[in-house]
Amino acid sequence: MENDAIHPLCPEREFFGRRREIDYICSRATEPHKLLPGMFLAGKRWVGKTEVLRRVYQWLFWNQAGIAPIYYQFKTGTLTEDFAGDYILETVKQCLAFIKRDSQVINANPTLNELEKMLMEVDLSGVAELISNYKEAKRAGDYTAALQNAVRAPHILSHQWNIPVFLILDDTNRIAGKGHSREWSAIVEECGNLLRHDSFSFLMAGATRRILPGEALNGAVEVIELAGLEEELATSLMVELCRHNSTQYDTEILAIAARKLEGNPMYLKSVVWSASKMRKELLSLKDFADVYAHTLIDGNLGFSLNAAVSLETLHDLKVLNLYASADQENSVEEVSTKLKCDPDVVKRTIDRLISFGLLEKNLGAITWTGGNVVKDFVGYVYGTRVAGKTPEEMKTQIVSKELKEGFSVKGEKVEGKIKAEIIDVLTAFSGQMAPAALFRDPIQATQSKNSLYQPGLDEKESDAIQLPEVVGCFGSTRWEKNESGMPIVIANGFQNDRYDAAHEVFWMVGIKESTSPVTADEATDFIRRSTLLQRHFKPAAPVRWVVGTEGFANDALHRLAGEGVYTTDTEQLGMLKNVLERRDAIIPPACINVTSSNQEFDVVLPMSPRAELVAARAAEEIGAGMGFDDDAVSRIKAALVEACINAFEHCKIKGSKVYLRFVVGDDKLVVQVQNKGALFDRMRAPGSLAEPASGLPHKRGWGMELMKGLMDEVRLETLSSGARIVLVKYLPGKGEKRE
Repeated sequence: MENDAIHPLCPEREFFGRRREIDYICSRATEPHKLLPGMFLAGKRWVGKTEVLRRVYQWLFWNQAGIAPIYYQFKTGTLTEDFAGDYILETVKQCLAFIKRDSQVINANPTLNELEKMLMEVDLSGVAELISNYKEAKRAGDYTAALQNAVRAPHILSHQWNIPVFLILDDTNRIAGKGHSREWSAIVEECGNLLRHDSFSFLMAGATRRILPGEALNGAVEVIELAGLEEELATSLMVELCRHNSTQYDTEILAIAARKLEGNPMYLKSVVWSASKMRKELLSLKDFADVYAHTLIDGNLGFSLNAAVSLETLHDLKVLNLYASADQENSVEEVSTKLKCDPDVVKRTIDRLISFGLLEKNLGAITWTGGNVVKDFVGYVYGTRVAGKTPEEMKTQIVSKELKEGFSVKGEKVEGKIKAEIIDVLTAFSGQMAPAALFRDPIQATQSKNSLYQPGLDEKESDAIQLPEVVGCFGSTRWEKNESGMPIVIANGFQNDRYDAAHEVFWMVGIKESTSPVTADEATDFIRRSTLLQRHFKPAAPVRWVVGTEGFANDALHRLAGEGVYTTDTEQLGMLKNVLERRDAIIPPACINVTSSNQEFDVVLPMSPRAELVAARAAEEIGAGMGFDDDAVSRIKAALVEACINAFEHCKIKGSKVYLRFVVGDDKLVVQVQNKGALFDRMRAPGSLAEPASGLPHKRGWGMELMKGLMDEVRLETLSSGARIVLVKYLPGKGEKRE
């Protein structure tokens, strides 16, 4: 097996969500005709830039032969006279390793003298001369010449070996503030000259775009932004780390933590590592707040931030805290006045903080860009070093703040998350037919005076509405500048494939994202606002729809139904998404019941003790009716119970249900078990499978392996809003068992 040319810094199991960027950069690097010679990977510190760069290098080293990759990471504190030797060593040995297709040339870490001998052995004496020129310049004390010679090395090697070079420069922000000395001015100038060469390809990465002071590279750089991991990926990373470190966790708490930690891989890892070291669980907001405060003050996160922020004086700290705690922009003059210090001193401090990626200057305005975690760290240091507070007092303050913020997030969920989901749903409207039950029939709703309307089992899929073809969505704030209440999204589209004014339609969608149902007052307010909005659009009566993440109060539902407003809760929304993805949606019945329609039976199980026994009884009746013997029926029941238990255990929506569909065929029984959450249990239990008893097995089986041993076919399907497991049992002599 081939050795890695440059080993990634973290194991593969901890690397999430960067494959798209890596694939794009690799494709751009190997294109024969590039629109832009260079790329710049921009992102905050520790967001994963180095991991991306090293994986790009590794792919280019092993998977193609047309371009030689060279990776160099600028180092903090390197003397200018040492930089040239280090840079030329890395450049030459990596090119030699690529030509020989031997990563050991890199991993052996040869000295310059050893590298010279290796070049002679393969008749590359012309390249060895590059090293000799460096040594001569160093002996003469001409460090400017040594630096210039080193920086030109990739270009010289490309010409002498007749192979294009792709130069990867990491942590380039570390030279952004080094242009004060004559030597570093030389390297900055030479870097600029080299990177502006039309035939030269490069990739730079840094926490700030101020890489070469005063140089814009003639605009010949494609900027690729690398943000923190998306919430789902960040949560998955924390789950993986918790499992690896044997730390108990709650997924909802990890999601809140991932959001607080800005999806930054280093922050995420620091919290989990600290929890493991403290032998602390991550099962509550208090758990997370305690662990976060500890790692920020006394743990790995605080240690890393202290080194990264690199505050040299109390003056630096005061400037940084002013920007971190300010809710507005501050100019150099304003900071100088507030802190009562020399404007030139303030400017130098600000320039240095900009080079660290903590501040940003745009059109003369300077703003904080360090993020909330760094803000907390700066606040702690300022509180203990300047404000006279004790570490214990500041730690208490941090824990209290995280509890309040976390509780707010937990109560209100993620602001805008469901809104974005609704927009995705609306833009997926393309003239499909959707079950009316997913929008709650307003007429039937008004007839139910004492309970919330639920679609009945006698409803047919033909009882449907035709969705429009939506061409765009936008908010209502343009016309509602002074309104409050639930946000309203407006979708513009056309009906029946007719693109004229007569068939143009608008959907007005109110969104209630909260832990409480839509109230009657909120329903009335939506009706009022949507009526006012109608005058801005051509249709006399736009379609109105309210989505409530926690359902609707009884009087609110009747109020909306009386006005012809569609209503949908979270479960229905998930089913609607299945329809739009052209999957079979399961329309939930009104209660736990079993009915038949064209040899299909639907069962809905609430999340309650022993609910799986209802499914088992349904399976027993259906299986016996199809002609399965007692042993086969027992196997079907046992597999179904296991599937239901797994489905309940992995539901991620409070109060969710499990939906079952029995499909009776001429030769087989197909059972679909669907939840609203994560994948079902894939784990293999130790030992061999036991034969099921004549009755039901005891609760808690062995997951997928048990079901596979009991049924003829078992498959797992991932849905947009959960997962579905399909169980198949063939009638003896009428079907063939599938392996």
